[in-house]
Amino acid sequence: MFCKYCGNEIADNSKFCPKCGNEIHPIRKMSNDNAVQQQKVVDNNEKKIEDVVIVNTRHKSVAKVVLPVILVIIICGVFIVTKVISTKNNNNNAVNNADNKDYFVAEDKDNTLKNDDQKDDEAKSDSNKIVEDMDRGYTSETTADDVVNNEKSVSKEPDFIRYWPIGDEVFNEEKQIYELKNIGVDKSRIAFIYYKDAEINGITAHYGMSISFDGESQKIYEIHYYLTDDEFHKFEKKYGVPDSQDEETKILRWDSDTSQQIMACYYDDFGTVYEFREMEKSGKGYIVSLLFT
Repeated sequence: MFCKYCGNEIADNSKFCPKCGNEIHPIRKMSNDNAVQQQKVVDNNEKKIEDVVIVNTRHKSVAKVVLPVILVIIICGVFIVTKVISTKNNNNNAVNNADNKDYFVAEDKDNTLKNDDQKDDEAKSDSNKIVEDMDRGYTSETTADDVVNNEKSVSKEPDFIRYWPIGDEVFNEEKQIYELKNIGVDKSRIAFIYYKDAEINGITAHYGMSISFDGESQKIYEIHYYLTDDEFHKFEKKYGVPDSQDEETKILRWDSDTSQQIMACYYDDFGTVYEFREMEKSGKGYIVSLLFT
């Protein structure tokens, strides 16, 4: 054997090394039981190491399987949540759009109704305007002074004024009766006023217009518009077909919800009419009259 201190070869039973002098302790041989026990320990340790390796390997395998599954579940969950939120938002948007659509439809209906009402009001306004254009806003209480002042403000001086005559009773010897003889005119009382430039319902009255007054009260009692055939047909188209026609006199009449009567008649010669005869004017066509009752 060899010295464990200096490595010198010595006898197997030597107690001291002859070279270095250190005590030599003999190495005991392990019994079979100890060897077996030690081998078991080694085997157990190796088995534990193998078990650890197997467990770790199993853990790694499980991790390789579980982690992707968990990841897929997370992704699916996120997708589902996103889908739900998106669907909810879409439903809300759809509801809002439906509400907005209903609102705009309702608004359109309201606007349509408003437009219809506005058209009706405009139609009524036009209907009233037709009468106003004909009677120029005058009533049976309008006086000659009112008309003169108003017409001056909207047009010009009258083209002709006829005053009421001053009469005197004179006895006719031949007839043996008293007759009224004109001896002049009373300029404080107007019989009628004539305007050459006039319109009826926006249509030109080619022969003009006359406004007549009562001799005593000096209140208006009729207005005449003198139209050509073409002008009258335009008026009739705009104002409407007459409600009635007298077969004998051929006088056309329109019903009115006011105190005025509206009528028209054709004349071959306006000279047969008092106003035109007084003005020594002539013409032919229709006279549209507005009579105050």
